[in-house]
Amino acid sequence: MYVLGYIPKENRLYLGDKELNIVSFSLLLSVLEYQTAVMRKDFDTADKVTQLLSSVCKADILCTNIIFLCFVGL
Repeated sequence: MYVLGYIPKENRLYLGDKELNIVSFSLLLSVLEYQTAVMRKDFDTADKVTQLLSSVCKADILCTNIIFLCFVGL
């Protein structure tokens, strides 16, 4: 899978594969901010972002983390 782009207005991440199949996922900007903070080991910022998220968004973080781990091959 290749990242084609992210459209913040629509909260959509677009991915494509070698067979030219395109898929999109709903991905909130706040989730990206959370993951960026965690990758930078800035846990204070990650905690602040997490407090602003609703329970639905927190479930999105879990799903997004699983997708991310599969994407990077970990």
